[in-house]
Amino acid sequence: MTAQPGDVDAKQVALAALATTLHPVLVPVPQVAAQRTKDQVVWQRAASRAALARCAEIVGAPREGWRQNADRVPLPNEGFYWSVTHKRLWTGAVISNEPAGVDVEPLIERRRRTHDHVASPEEWALAGPDTWNTFYRVWTAKESTLKSHGRGIGRLRACHIMSADATVQMTLEYEGHVSRVEHYEFDGHLAAVLCDNRTVVWHVEPDVVVPVPKALGGD
Repeated sequence: MTAQPGDVDAKQVALAALATTLHPVLVPVPQVAAQRTKDQVVWQRAASRAALARCAEIVGAPREGWRQNADRVPLPNEGFYWSVTHKRLWTGAVISNEPAGVDVEPLIERRRRTHDHVASPEEWALAGPDTWNTFYRVWTAKESTLKSHGRGIGRLRACHIMSADATVQMTLEYEGHVSRVEHYEFDGHLAAVLCDNRTVVWHVEPDVVVPVPKALGGD
């Protein structure tokens, strides 16, 4: 189907708005999948797609066409870039006019030796007090940044913290590219989104309906 002039105009307006403001969406995983079951990841991915659909609705992006390559890296959709994340209880999504990254993590304790795989001692000193909140600020900031480059957590140490402002934003460098990440704490979790110099409006949407995944008999 050929795009109509009004559709093209609406898309350009939406892309222009994303150059100044991002609207990451956070959606809970349905209770049926809250327990550790064999279908848990399927439900998590379905919830992240529901978050993406809600984000598309908010920003005026296409409803369909959100595809990934063979490595599960999101592909641009008519000029819109996107990123999703999912954990056991919460998922998230963001749509942008440029490469995007979002992450969410539960604020739980890990083994201390994990710190060495995430950042250098110099980076930890920049990040703030030695707390689990700081740990997850660094983790989510780096993962969000790497996602925008189509990279995974295996490159955490190659992504560097340059500065941290209180508990809200961090500046990072990866392969010569400097990025800005904003954090948001909610319901025992910490979310992060690549924002650079844009305003971020977070949307926590507990009432979004997550359809039954096709793999589990849904439509």
